Amino acid sequence: MMLYAHDIALIFDMEPNKTFAVRRFNCENDLIGFFYFDMDKGLRNATNDAVSKNVLLNLLDGEYYIDKCTVQEKKEEKVKPSSKEKFKPHIGERYWYIPLPSHTEKSAIFGSVKSFEQSLSSNFFRTREEARKGKKEIIAQYESFQKECGKYIQDKKRLEAFFVD
Repeated sequence: MMLYAHDIALIFDMEPNKTFAVRRFNCENDLIGFFYFDMDKGLRNATNDAVSKNVLLNLLDGEYYIDKCTVQEKKEEKVKPSSKEKFKPHIGERYWYIPLPSHTEKSAIFGSVKSFEQSLSSNFFRTREEARKGKKEIIAQYESFQKECGKYIQDKKRLEAFFVD
């Protein structure tokens, strides 16, 4: 717990949890990064949430300064609008997947090791309708993987033939 985080934020005239840029003095294009003041942990890096004590010390020493004009680009805007939050089921909850290569939707109950492994892949859906919508993408991934495996097998056979001769 950072006891003086609120006071330090007031010294720099910054609002808590509001992102700002930090730059090095006398270097116009030298952006150190984007940070914010967390009232519990102090100065934190906005990209990875790490506590940044050295940056705070350099700010207090005057080596760095806060640039309020530079705005951090939001990564959420670059993400496709169709992407959704990943489905995280509870034990005993039903989920849907596309068994390959048969390509027909099937459901199962979450709780086994196999179901946990499936939840880590993109072939894991909340409803049958979502599984049907994602089927083309899953099949495309499967077919591209098959092609890569075929190339690998051909290359392996060529290498074996080369070293056997």
